Amino acid sequence: MFSLFFLKTTVILYFLTAGIYLFSFVNKDEKLDLIGSFVLQIGVVCHLISIGDYIASTFDKGLALNHFPFLTLVYFIVAIVYLMYRHKYKIKYVGFFYLLIPLFFLFLGISSESGFQNLSTDSIHFYSIFSFLALSLLTISFVSSIFYLTQNSRLKNKTFDFWFHRLPDLKTLDGMTYGSTLLGFMFLTLSILSGVMHYHSKGMNLFSGNGHEGLILLPWLAYVIYFQIRAYQGKLGRRLSIIAILSYLIQLTVVFAMFGFHRF
Repeated sequence: MFSLFFLKTTVILYFLTAGIYLFSFVNKDEKLDLIGSFVLQIGVVCHLISIGDYIASTFDKGLALNHFPFLTLVYFIVAIVYLMYRHKYKIKYVGFFYLLIPLFFLFLGISSESGFQNLSTDSIHFYSIFSFLALSLLTISFVSSIFYLTQNSRLKNKTFDFWFHRLPDLKTLDGMTYGSTLLGFMFLTLSILSGVMHYHSKGMNLFSGNGHEGLILLPWLAYVIYFQIRAYQGKLGRRLSIIAILSYLIQLTVVFAMFGFHRF
């Protein structure tokens, strides 16, 4: 199948990108980082073609989304956002770390049936799509927050070591974290609203059935706290970085609970 060929090509390019980015980080090689970004762009184009072909081939069948590997979209979205941030902030060497978690989702999406085929056509709603968009953007926030804590600690202790010379500066990390968290929170809110509307149309609520969908309120509340503190504090800082990290971990746990990777 055409889309399957491009999806396999995409996976190869994504794993190749991860290897190149890792070597560029270890060796602090700017040329390797540039090559990695070029390969990543080709991978994104191939991924887009596979998505477009899949939609075109199933459009007359009502888009059989229950067989579409949604988890591969996490890598797709994170890759696009990372490339945009890379261009805007001129960041180098750290691409491997931003793509590491999405690589895990990519592997699940192409190898595990529980990654997408357990989602019947009836259960795939806008809130599911918005949830994946939120997860992708908040992955950027998560990694940036870890980098912020790492870099802030080194500046505080005046430790100018291996990590210090490779990680982005605090101002860049602050901008990346805030932008990705804001957009991620927006999509998370939309996922909740669309979920509530869908269940309401069926005379149900988010806590109907197994109640896993209602768990999405937990990370939403965590990010509400994040933005309350951000409004008061005015910048990222250590406390906000920790809250962003914990909020993402809650979000990750909720996604696993909602889509059945683990039994809760």
